[in-house]
Amino acid sequence: VVYGDSGTGKSAFFSRILDTKFCHDKGGSWLNLHNQVLARHICRVQDDDSLSPIKWVRSLAGQIFLAFVQTGQLSAALKIGGHKDRESFTSWLESQGSVRTVLGEYILPLLNTITNADSLNGKDLIMIDSLDEARTLNILKGDTKSGTIVSYLLEFRTKWPAWIHFLATSRPDLKIKTEL
Repeated sequence: VVYGDSGTGKSAFFSRILDTKFCHDKGGSWLNLHNQVLARHICRVQDDDSLSPIKWVRSLAGQIFLAFVQTGQLSAALKIGGHKDRESFTSWLESQGSVRTVLGEYILPLLNTITNADSLNGKDLIMIDSLDEARTLNILKGDTKSGTIVSYLLEFRTKWPAWIHFLATSRPDLKIKTEL
């Protein structure tokens, strides 16, 4: 987790990693990080959808599905969950209302079908910008019992394949630092 106060450039750093032209121009570590990105998500307190755990996990599943497709592994991506084609996978994903189901029955089993990032052209990095903002959904809705993106990351933290890496940004919120 990259911590920094408001205005220190955490989101700019995150955005630069996703900027293909910038990373190709800079080369080196910038290009290496850019080429490792398997999936990314940006949390914004002004956008409830970006804070929604179910929308986050659907997006994550979709991005990982596409990485498998782009490396010629469509059949493996469809086999998990018994999907017959892209449309049935998409319909299933859109119908899901459980973060635990998408993570536990699709994303993690799919990632565990391979032993390292080489099968995905080196893509092994899941990026999340503004974890501190991800935690605000419950506060904004007055709901302290529902999960947040952070709570699901913590719940599933030991279940990810060892070859998967995370890069996240956050303000130095004491609760976030303690939890992570």
